[in-house]
Amino acid sequence: MKKTVLFFLISLFIYSQNHYCGSILSSRGLGMNFEHPNTRAMGMGEFAIADVDPYTISRINPASQLFHQISRISIYYFTMYNHYQDQFNGSANSQYSNFDGFSFFIPLHSNFGIASGLTPLTRMDYKISFDKSIGSYGYTKSIKGNGGLNSFDLSCHWTFKNFLSFGITGRYIFGNINTTWRINYDDNSFIQTKNFFSTKNHGFNYKAGVILKPFSSMTIGAVYSPKVTLDNKTTISYVFTDSTKEYNGSIQYPGSYGFGISYQIKKVGLIGIDYLIYNWNSLLINDHNPSYAHNTNKISIGFESAYSIQPTASYLKQIRYRLGYYHKPYLSLDPDGNEIYESCITFGLGLPIKRRIAEINIAFNYGKRGDLNKNGLSENIYRVSLSLSIGEKWFQRRF
Repeated sequence: MKKTVLFFLISLFIYSQNHYCGSILSSRGLGMNFEHPNTRAMGMGEFAIADVDPYTISRINPASQLFHQISRISIYYFTMYNHYQDQFNGSANSQYSNFDGFSFFIPLHSNFGIASGLTPLTRMDYKISFDKSIGSYGYTKSIKGNGGLNSFDLSCHWTFKNFLSFGITGRYIFGNINTTWRINYDDNSFIQTKNFFSTKNHGFNYKAGVILKPFSSMTIGAVYSPKVTLDNKTTISYVFTDSTKEYNGSIQYPGSYGFGISYQIKKVGLIGIDYLIYNWNSLLINDHNPSYAHNTNKISIGFESAYSIQPTASYLKQIRYRLGYYHKPYLSLDPDGNEIYESCITFGLGLPIKRRIAEINIAFNYGKRGDLNKNGLSENIYRVSLSLSIGEKWFQRRF
């Protein structure tokens, strides 16, 4: 099993190198919201708040680990392909592939456990260029941005008689956001100009969650995370004057809250629905509130088929089949003040290994963001998420 983990990590690292993706929408604020739930949830329309699966680790609700009986580690990989169009007949294709974090859970007692993990929060990745001229002299002006925020999490949960669970996650949020302004002249008699802005952010926050099981087939969940101020330092390098400046600032990262409910139907499967709100209108960058930022409210609906845990059952009957859908507005408005909506349909598989001691999860997403007539732009989105979840008997619940 250890060789399997090592091979999986090396394969992801090699394949994830030198892949690039860009979206003009990520140029605003802190970039695109990139806090994905685990791969299982991405196959169920990102339904995750009221999910208490014993084989995968939740990255959304810290209270949902109550059914894990042994130690478990999950490793995530993510790839995305975008096709962009705008009202000026412009179009672009882009791809992004990378390691998407990890999760690790340890049960310490029959009603207590701890978890840790690394989770991407936002991602900025874009490049814009314009061809202009001063009289008869042409030049190209370009703006490029990359980076984002990540969170290292440390969680614990406490369960009361298997029907009520509380969880809390301490989060260290960190990350760099880089922007490069460049002017390249066609005539070499002009001096090429480049300015580089690099902002390093860091701060602490927390997330709280609760799981309630009023009866065995129903689960109700809720999560809450407050807004937090992140300290930062921005370094500006001016190539034209060969000078550097630094200044301190801050970012107020928005809070979020949500709730969900799921129901297990015998011989059919699990169905669930989530409602999650991010308060992006509280975003502050150096005490400035961007006028384009507004709250997002995501609705997720997911389904997972019933499956057999009997080792004598056929492999097809042991696979977990998933479907889902979500709908949400983007975190910024278009230039005319209209909301940019994103809708996505999802499909996923849970492939068991060694009687579900390990499981490979795969999720496929197809979605559309924006409307060409209403917003002046649209994106077709294709996503694939892959994860390996492994259980080990390093630690077991003691009853």
